Amino acid sequence: MASEFDQTNVAERTYGAIEALVASSVLPLHCEYEYLPAERAEMPCVSVQTLAGDPVERSYLDGSAVMAYRFALVLRQAADDTRERLDAQRVLRELSGAIVSLADPNNV
Repeated sequence: MASEFDQTNVAERTYGAIEALVASSVLPLHCEYEYLPAERAEMPCVSVQTLAGDPVERSYLDGSAVMAYRFALVLRQAADDTRERLDAQRVLRELSGAIVSLADPNNV
């Protein structure tokens, strides 16, 4: 039975939110879904990767369930030195913090 919260819908909504965060970044990033570029000219790129696994975390007798959309945020960047690799870590931390604040504004 499909609902407005099926896995596809959640993936699309999550990607849309992350894409908007990336677009608002002052850094020259772009966002992809399930794709990581190999060419240096397409980097830096933030990719949303869906992780395998059952989305149901807890089921109830009435048929309802607590579900989670499992995904990874991957940054592909041509980092030639330690400073650029540390900068990449900072970008991912900032994006992760923004995602957490979107999910729960009280958890910042």
